[in-house]
Amino acid sequence: MNKNKQRAHDMFVNQGNTNRVISGLQVDPEGMKRIMGRQDNRKTRAAAVFWIGCNLPRTSHLVLTIEELFDRLEWDIAVIGGPENCCGIVHFRAGDNETGGKIVDNTVHNMERFEPEMVVAWCPTCHLQFNELLRGYLKPDFRFQHVTHFLTDRLDSLKNQWQHRIEKRVALHEHGGVDGVSENIRAIVAAIPGITVVDVPQLSNFGYMCSRLASAPAARADVHRKILEAGHNAGVDIVVTPYHSCQRDLCGAEIEYPFEVKNFITLVGEAMGIEYEDKYKAFRTIGDVDKITEQSRALARQNNLDEEEVREIVTKEFS
Repeated sequence: MNKNKQRAHDMFVNQGNTNRVISGLQVDPEGMKRIMGRQDNRKTRAAAVFWIGCNLPRTSHLVLTIEELFDRLEWDIAVIGGPENCCGIVHFRAGDNETGGKIVDNTVHNMERFEPEMVVAWCPTCHLQFNELLRGYLKPDFRFQHVTHFLTDRLDSLKNQWQHRIEKRVALHEHGGVDGVSENIRAIVAAIPGITVVDVPQLSNFGYMCSRLASAPAARADVHRKILEAGHNAGVDIVVTPYHSCQRDLCGAEIEYPFEVKNFITLVGEAMGIEYEDKYKAFRTIGDVDKITEQSRALARQNNLDEEEVREIVTKEFS
């Protein structure tokens, strides 16, 4: 195996193990099926496919919330995810284009089996990878749409589902990179009864999501500091994140700041009466390996997770 292939393989395996373990500390085996799109009663045909991607399950509450949202609105949507439905980005970035291409072809094949009109993605990397970079190569029979576009197009249906007012002042954490996402999230959040959106200064042109700044830690820190301080100065109740990686990065700020950090889909869910605990945030707030492993031991056993592996990954992720 050449250097690029070995590097891509190792990165992919490490990412998969992290996702499997962190997810397995949050949900039971049936929940694992849901957040990976492997339900026993999953559809074989659907008008649309919601593509979870690889990393979204680490914030399991977001997957559970949006799946229940889809069910409430009775939209004809199938769900797929997990490493067997990857966008290939890990391999492409490592220079293993051959394997990356095979992964993409397999994922598209899995999507096509549902004969959908549309594939809906949340992860901006997945969306950009398929909708822009690979569009000319793939030529699928369906179109790609970001989940925020999908929800905005159906905003009237969402409004009919509101059950609760949320009397909160919120600041929207924003990233450029995926056209229309910030505008869509603003429209969705502003439509929730009781919400007041407060504009705050931020560095929205730094990276298309927080995790893409991992190789530029100073810039990443600046993005976080700017939005958190701006939210504090504006006296908001909630800083609202657009993506799962941003939620992971910012949720721990609740320890130091007098506001909550929630993803926009969590607010939508709460307005609809759908609430799942953000266990990733709980782990981040605890920040102690022993306490996290003890608190999640029952789920770890149910999901057949090795305790040594759990401690190793929890240490890397939360300490």
